[in-house]
Amino acid sequence: MRITLKQAGTFFLVSAIGSTGFATQPGFYMGLGIGNSNLHNVPAIVNTTPPTMTTPTNTGMGGRLFWGVGVSQYFAFEWGYSYYSPSKYSALNTSAYIRENNFDVAGKVMYPLGKWNVFAKGGLAYVFQSVSSALVMSSPGNTVHPEIGLGVGYNITPSWAVDLSGNRITKGGGGFQNADFVALSVSYHWVDAYCGQFLC
Repeated sequence: MRITLKQAGTFFLVSAIGSTGFATQPGFYMGLGIGNSNLHNVPAIVNTTPPTMTTPTNTGMGGRLFWGVGVSQYFAFEWGYSYYSPSKYSALNTSAYIRENNFDVAGKVMYPLGKWNVFAKGGLAYVFQSVSSALVMSSPGNTVHPEIGLGVGYNITPSWAVDLSGNRITKGGGGFQNADFVALSVSYHWVDAYCGQFLC
């Protein structure tokens, strides 16, 4: 019997979506994400002689450490710390930076599809921002902003999962711009593989 490429693809898709193995159950978890950050900061004046208006490099490698607790297969609370690659302003022989990182707390809504799940997050981020003295601009300091996120996850085993997500901290007063982070994350869930409950 010959199996066509279309039939094979259909079988793989149905198997992946319909599989019920390794579904992540309620319990504590923690993880680490690495990816690309973008601070979206705007052009500013660097205090050179003469002063120079320059556009920053806003993108680079970022990281996120997070932990949470799953209330059910559909909802979790999550906390985290995120590091963003700083915005770099270069003019003449001078380099100046805007640095940002944050702590956040969010609710996470999930919809399981066998080993896969799609999710959305919403919460608040407490942002720490510092501005180099060489930049002719003020820092908004430490501020609180709404945070939103979307992603898709895959459960490798009952305890290990990976996900790809995009998160945004929304801009606000004091010159703070949107802060984006697209990351690939791996997490460990403290779940008993046999009874499916937290340390039962």
